[in-house]
Amino acid sequence: MSFKQLEERVKFGIWLNLPKSSLVACKKHLFEQGISLQEIFSQLIVMVEKKDPAVKDLIQSAKTNKLANNKKEMVFTNSKSLYNALESKDPLKNKEE
Repeated sequence: MSFKQLEERVKFGIWLNLPKSSLVACKKHLFEQGISLQEIFSQLIVMVEKKDPAVKDLIQSAKTNKLANNKKEMVFTNSKSLYNALESKDPLKNKEE
């Protein structure tokens, strides 16, 4: 690897919207395989860049899950149902004095 290739490397953070237990289980499995989470993401990004057929199903699955999750989040059909849901989650209302 040349100095130019090292110089062009990018470092970035990722916000994962999943339970902590899922991340712990994933990291444990990867550790048992001798692979880090960083190595998995790096490999995945290269595979996506090269349009590797091995990630085609993964991408389609992620797209399907995203659409399904978006539909689940849109359960409020009117403002009253939205306000009722917010009120039920109000930490100040349910706080014991």
